[in-house]
Amino acid sequence: MSFIYVIVALLAVWLILLSLVLAQTLLLYKKLTRGVEGENLEKIWEEHLSRARKTAKEVEKISRDLEKLNRESLGYLKNLKVVRFNPFNELGGNQSFAVSFMDGEGNGVVISSLHGRETTRVYAKPVKDFKEDGFEFSREEKDAISLASHTQS
Repeated sequence: MSFIYVIVALLAVWLILLSLVLAQTLLLYKKLTRGVEGENLEKIWEEHLSRARKTAKEVEKISRDLEKLNRESLGYLKNLKVVRFNPFNELGGNQSFAVSFMDGEGNGVVISSLHGRETTRVYAKPVKDFKEDGFEFSREEKDAISLASHTQS
């Protein structure tokens, strides 16, 4: 007789556990299908997976486009710096200047102007990798290039 009570008790515990699992499953199902009427769960998941695949393709395309833009932007002028100076003590003011025009890789030109009483001279020198490329730079030209190279991001 006590054996029967043990079996009935075990069956009751088993029934309670199964009821709890079923209740959790039904709650999860209701959560997954919230806001959707007349559709089955399979159709909902298919639509969700379709949107997820489409979004993944769009993100991949955006990543490729961004990489392309980053490569292209290296060739844009973006390091422009000006240094003004007075090369002649007898003249007042800093009328002379050196300005650097360089892309993201440090290639471009540095233009300098020496302003005097009688004349103004303008020089243009190529820059490669933020360094001299065939012509020696003045101190002011080096300063303009150095300032530009430190703004590199």
